Amino acid sequence: MALSTAYRLLARPQDGRITLKELVCVAFAGHRVPDDRLSIEGPTLYPVESGVIGLAMVLQELITNATKYGALSVECGSVRVGWQLDGKRVDIVWQEEGGPPVSPPSRFGFGTELIERALRRADRRVEILYGSDGVSWTFSSPLAGFASTKSTSEPFSDHEVTK
Repeated sequence: MALSTAYRLLARPQDGRITLKELVCVAFAGHRVPDDRLSIEGPTLYPVESGVIGLAMVLQELITNATKYGALSVECGSVRVGWQLDGKRVDIVWQEEGGPPVSPPSRFGFGTELIERALRRADRRVEILYGSDGVSWTFSSPLAGFASTKSTSEPFSDHEVTK
C-alpha cells in the first residue's frame, strides 16, 4: 500500500515532490498506529525521485516487522523515526522502544535483504541493530540524495548545507 501511495504522490500534477515526512506518514497509514506510539521528526527534506521508492519499500518492511514481532506488537511499544543533517549527510534513524527483545533473524529472507541492502551504495551506510527493546535501523546518505526545496530537483548546494 505504501508503495502505490508513494507512486501516486510522485505523480501529483502540481509538483511531483514528496517530503520525507510525507513518505514516512504514508508508510504508516495502512497500519493504524496510534499517535502516542509514533514519533516522526526532522527538517523538511525532499528525497530525489530515484530514492523514494526504495525508501518507501524499506519503511514498509520495517513497519510490518515492528507490528508483527517488534515494538508495535505489544501495547507499550513505540517507534521513533527521525532524521537530521550531519555535515553533508542525512541520517535517518528508525528506533523501536518498549518492545520485546529481538535478535537477528535466523535466516535471511526477502524482507531482511531489503532492509539491509536496498539502499546501500558505496556512498551510503545502512546499519541495523537488534536490541533488548526493538530494532534500530540507521540510513546515512549524502545530502545530494535530497533536494533542498519543493520547486527543484537540484540537490543541496554547499551554501544551503552551512546555513
